Amino acid sequence: KAEPEPAESEAQPQTEPQHTADLEARPKPQPKPESQPESQPQAEPQSVADLELSDGFPKRNVRIAFVGDSLTRYTYLTLVYYLHFNAWPQHNDRFVTIGPRSSRNLWHGLFNYTSTLMQPYETCDCYRNWQKVFRQRRHVENRYYIDDARNISIIYIGKFGNRSVHGHYDPIEIQQKPMPINFVSRRFKWDYPEWPQFIRNYIRPFNLDYFIFNQGQWPHHDLHDVNVVEGIRSALKEINVTSIYRTTTARLDGQEYGGHDAHICSVMDQCLNVSWTEELPKDNRTFIDFVHLHANANNRMTRQLLELLSEIRMHPKKEEGIR
Repeated sequence: KAEPEPAESEAQPQTEPQHTADLEARPKPQPKPESQPESQPQAEPQSVADLELSDGFPKRNVRIAFVGDSLTRYTYLTLVYYLHFNAWPQHNDRFVTIGPRSSRNLWHGLFNYTSTLMQPYETCDCYRNWQKVFRQRRHVENRYYIDDARNISIIYIGKFGNRSVHGHYDPIEIQQKPMPINFVSRRFKWDYPEWPQFIRNYIRPFNLDYFIFNQGQWPHHDLHDVNVVEGIRSALKEINVTSIYRTTTARLDGQEYGGHDAHICSVMDQCLNVSWTEELPKDNRTFIDFVHLHANANNRMTRQLLELLSEIRMHPKKEEGIR
């Protein structure tokens, strides 16, 4: 979603829009059972291949916040799909092929479909106000995948450029599941215009281990400001959460939005360097549209993240440079 967005007024209460779930689009896959360990404990996973077969990390004890735009959403969806089904999404999976300019019914179907697919673990606080102009202030997409039995808490909080983060449910309500999917744009229960306030007040209660963020390719965002970046770093240190900045992915048209990446990587605990996206084929086999990637690239990015998390577990002290 790289298009600029005009100023607007506060969201007003609206009636619930009509939507279609279209859940019968393809057969629902069933979660695969995790393989049982041999008589001897398995070693800590060190590679993508090991991670895919291991009974240990990251199939359990995963506590992550993803914060960012739609590109970050797809990393969240890919990871929870992998944890839920013990498999990677395929190229034609519906939830990784929808673009930002799709119709209202497609978006409502996406919210229903993806959350139903991840039951009983995902809560989707999701609403898209579909008008001629996409109004960020009325839009909300916050997702919470919580599996207490495996100690998994993975959340995605949608943040679009320099707009505030907001939503309808506080952390206590989410952890008291189940919660209904929300399509009604009411006044939000929480709304934080500043990163440090959001981290200290909203992220802290989830007791997470990692905070992964990137604001994507919105032309107006606040990560160019070194004071904002320092505020994020300090707040995460204060709540003892490892900060991971993901560099900005390449676009189909070659425009660059990642001039701030090197500085942020230099001050955060870890950096997930996805500059390899610049070398991807510039065609519709890789890109859904000008900015969004198909499953093959999202899977690769998520595997890279899992390797980084494995390295952090084995070697907690940060090494210098971009990863």
